[in-house]
Amino acid sequence: MSKTTESFQMVENSVEPGSMETKMNATRPKSMTDSFEVLQRPEEFETARKDPILPCYSLKNIERNPGFFGRSGELELIDKYLLPPTTGQDTNKLALRSFGICGMGGLGKTQIAMQYIFTRQTRFDAIFWLSADDKNTLGVNFASIAQQLGLEDMTDTQDLTISRERVKGWLSNPVKSFRNSDDQENEASWLLVFDNADSLSVLDEYWPLTGRGSVLLTSRDPIGKTNFYTENNGIDVSKLSLEDTMAFIRILTKSTLDSDNGKSLKQIAEILDGLPLAIEQMSSVIRRLRVSYADFLNLYRKENWRLHDLGPQEDRKTYQHTLATVWSLQQFSDSGETLLQVFSMIDPDSIPETLLIRYSGKIELQGYPPDMIAYYGARAELMSASLVALVNEEKTQEKSLALHRLLQEVVLAKMDEMRMTTVFETALQILHSEWPFQSLLHRHTRARWSQCAMLYPHVAHLKKVAFSIESIRQKSLNNIAFPALLNDAGWYLFERGLLEESRELYTEVQTICESSEQRNTQAVADLLRECYNNQGTVANEINDPKGALHYFKLWEGMLLERQAHDGQAVEDLELAIMHQEVAITLAFNEDYENAIDRLWKSWKIRERLTDFEETTLLWPVSNLGFIYCEVGRLEEGQKLLEKYLKVRADVFGVDDTQFFV
Repeated sequence: MSKTTESFQMVENSVEPGSMETKMNATRPKSMTDSFEVLQRPEEFETARKDPILPCYSLKNIERNPGFFGRSGELELIDKYLLPPTTGQDTNKLALRSFGICGMGGLGKTQIAMQYIFTRQTRFDAIFWLSADDKNTLGVNFASIAQQLGLEDMTDTQDLTISRERVKGWLSNPVKSFRNSDDQENEASWLLVFDNADSLSVLDEYWPLTGRGSVLLTSRDPIGKTNFYTENNGIDVSKLSLEDTMAFIRILTKSTLDSDNGKSLKQIAEILDGLPLAIEQMSSVIRRLRVSYADFLNLYRKENWRLHDLGPQEDRKTYQHTLATVWSLQQFSDSGETLLQVFSMIDPDSIPETLLIRYSGKIELQGYPPDMIAYYGARAELMSASLVALVNEEKTQEKSLALHRLLQEVVLAKMDEMRMTTVFETALQILHSEWPFQSLLHRHTRARWSQCAMLYPHVAHLKKVAFSIESIRQKSLNNIAFPALLNDAGWYLFERGLLEESRELYTEVQTICESSEQRNTQAVADLLRECYNNQGTVANEINDPKGALHYFKLWEGMLLERQAHDGQAVEDLELAIMHQEVAITLAFNEDYENAIDRLWKSWKIRERLTDFEETTLLWPVSNLGFIYCEVGRLEEGQKLLEKYLKVRADVFGVDDTQFFV
């Protein structure tokens, strides 16, 4: 078969890594008529011809704050830049409207954005709220908009990139119905909110570049309001004035004023320094303890020494210091404090309550609620102080908890190193126990995706904590559960099309395994082999056959070093899979002779296994058949493929869509 003729299509290996379909096509010489890289057809990225479900308000994990105070000037300014034009105004479809809300943590950026969307909700046909503090979590949540809008259903959703482009396609042409796409009245208005975009680079792939819509951004980074995207439209949120702070405290505490109380109130307002969240929390302390402003000040003065854990009392350049003061005044039980400590290790936006309840009484961490009654009591403590909020998940109807991320930082700072590492290991234990790990044999199944999507933000946050605190990082080097969790989370990202992100995790896993004091143990060796396999698979997917061969050779070297109890070399399914992956990589480099030899080795090893099933031959056979066709052995290839196509149909059925080969 001529290499310049139409290329054959390789079968994707779904159970084992390393599909040959896109890989062999993607590495053709430039002289061939085939494209050097297999791309999705343009129509696959276009908005599906399904009318959107409108109105659509995707407001996950947020609720309107009935105690919101002030900020009318900021809200009116946002109106100026974001409200859809009315009849007679400029209706340029390409005029994307954007606004950035910037400032230090605790100033109420998110609260302003929430107040804006709830008070202006009727002005938009669609509103989408997205947490933008992690690019992988943002990718999953952004792609989910496609389902909420009705642009695709669960059976359509496979690749996050495709879902993302479908959403961006609708945002650029936001029609209410595709049947009347040219009618101006058919154009939908939308508002997209990126909350906590502290690293602005995470928005690169998600920012809509065209479309008559509005984008609201909150970020600690002041560049957010002068960024290319926001076109210098934005504000730095200021602290509340002293007068507004005093008025806010009075509203929250519902206290009456006399001359003495007025003087104490002013002093409290000066201490809180105009920070809204600190004001709310401190007012909660006053209400809960039922103390006057003067009594509260006396209590504050007695507990003043706690501030020195974070810095001098008079140095309030960051919100952290004031928040630390507030938290130190909370007289929580051991269970309440321990829950906060566990919360500090995981994603603060949506902590599944089922996880917390399930492990009551099963965790050895001192202070963790021993039963459900103790858990609910501890939760009530935290909720009464406004430190955590209970949120009802729209899709699952399950409850989750949310807390301010700055509170996490303060809680971490209050723990000593020993306690911090113990709490880290507890959070790791919970996530490792809940994560739906996959075996080497069953590596492609969408059944676990929903569970992974729920847990991944917590894995990402735990990794962030581990790599930012030296004592925890050192501890994680010798706990195999941590790199094992990152490794399988990397495979989940790989399955969802986030190849570079998965590579980052694999690199970290490799570093941990090679640096671990336990690197010579069987557990670490097994994990390192799997990591090499994963890295080779990703390299093949991004058309880097040399890199893939490097990692597969490392994998092969470790496999061949193994010995059984009788001193003989170990021969198992992993060895067979390795030969197949190396064969695919050799085929990319057009080393077909050695590729065929490797595939036959994989075939024969499988046949010699005690639990051999003929269906396991589908992987080497399919690739072997296609290589035969590629090198001109058409009759051999056809017979081989036809034989095992029948085997597949006999076992899985002619119309099966779950088994990829």
